[in-house]
Amino acid sequence: MPFYSWYFLVPPRAERAYEVWVEGEALETVEIRFPPGPCGLLKVAVFYGVKQIVPLEEGTFVAGDDEAVRAEPHWPLPESPCRLIIYARNEDEVYPHEFHLRLQTKAKEERVYARLTEEGFLEVVLPA
Repeated sequence: MPFYSWYFLVPPRAERAYEVWVEGEALETVEIRFPPGPCGLLKVAVFYGVKQIVPLEEGTFVAGDDEAVRAEPHWPLPESPCRLIIYARNEDEVYPHEFHLRLQTKAKEERVYARLTEEGFLEVVLPA
């Protein structure tokens, strides 16, 4: 399964939208790691266009402090590569805060077919 990892820093009193690209058939795992410090003031959500993927309920966010929050949406990617938007809002008025985002996707399955020719050779047939 393809695995992706990014770090994002959000300035105080700021909202940011970060663009990431992933490949595969489905978004299997999302993990957001909050280091010590944000005290729930850093909020994060994952979108495809206007569709919110994590957390599932629209208008909600993942927040934390010195913890990792993990979700397994098993969300089919409509295209590959696929552009996801990571929305982050830092409600802290003084300090910037960082989060670590890890995504894992299900790889595209490629099937290979083989057949025996009249001459007795094995012929490999790739899908179109």
